[in-house]
Amino acid sequence: MQTEATPQIRKEDIQHILEKNGLGLLRYLKPISKGVESSTYSLITEKETFVLTLFDADYVDLSNLKEITNHFCGMGFPFAQILATTYIQTRPALLSTHLPGKVKINLDESDYREIGFFLGNFHKCSDFYKPTNQSLPFIWQFSDIFYEIKSNIPNEFHKLEQEIFFLEEKWPHELPKGIIHGDIWPKNILFQEDSISGVLDFNPTYDPYIIDLANILKGIPKDNTPLQESLIRGYELARPLTTVEFESLDLVIYAKMLASILYLLEKSILFPKRRDQFQTYALLNLLKLDLL
Repeated sequence: MQTEATPQIRKEDIQHILEKNGLGLLRYLKPISKGVESSTYSLITEKETFVLTLFDADYVDLSNLKEITNHFCGMGFPFAQILATTYIQTRPALLSTHLPGKVKINLDESDYREIGFFLGNFHKCSDFYKPTNQSLPFIWQFSDIFYEIKSNIPNEFHKLEQEIFFLEEKWPHELPKGIIHGDIWPKNILFQEDSISGVLDFNPTYDPYIIDLANILKGIPKDNTPLQESLIRGYELARPLTTVEFESLDLVIYAKMLASILYLLEKSILFPKRRDQFQTYALLNLLKLDLL
């Protein structure tokens, strides 16, 4: 089980990584964020600024992440290039380039069209990788923890179980697949003026392309049709949706909302000190499903 302690790092460990990769001398080390599964730090040397990501779990496949990420960087996509992978006090860690730009607080139609166009281009170039072992659809990747949550939410468990059965019955298995971002939403997208300058938290998986699109759409209010249409219109400028993709969007949005609930409930088990917080968010999202 993961721990909740904030990973400790020593400056000498960082300097060793920098020297090994010819990146200069460490001048400044500053924490950026502490997430559920990783912590990030800004490293400033006499040469430039880098980002260190320290993962809280030991199962992260850094070599595969580096290979896929740098492949897309070489094609001009604005992901942070991974310069080095290593371990710091048994924790997986990676050193990457610093991306310019800022997160936009209020996105308009042109911003969503820009995001859609980026995502369509990304997916259009994402069919180079074919896994040797086919993975289950993403919603079933939570099956190993699903029955662990039953005792925590006995009243809501039956509803979740029925929703998963519904998705299993309705899931369209012919959806086009390839490498997807895995966690794309406005807070992971950086802008410089009106152009995308960086996309954070690249978590590549081999899944249906429209999972990425659905992840953004689920964050747009259902009655805000202009933003939804701008996102899809921008996407289709680069990669037109197939008929089955277009017809399946509402179902996949629903599945992404359910996946978010299961993710939060999983974290309530792995991080017992934050159990109430994660369960509260999960049950609030469960209420949203009732409104759909």
